[in-house]
Amino acid sequence: MLELLMLFNQNAFYFTASLIFAYAALTGRQTSIADRAFTSEPSTPDTWDEK
Repeated sequence: MLELLMLFNQNAFYFTASLIFAYAALTGRQTSIADRAFTSEPSTPDTWDEK
């Protein structure tokens, strides 16, 4: 039972991490989640806006 619980915890960790990386890839901006949460507008690099 303990091994099954540890396997579930490991799978939940990788699932959450993959969700975070998929969200970051879909937004297409190099802003951290902390910037997105604590600032009103996300900070974008200037070179991305020029291209």
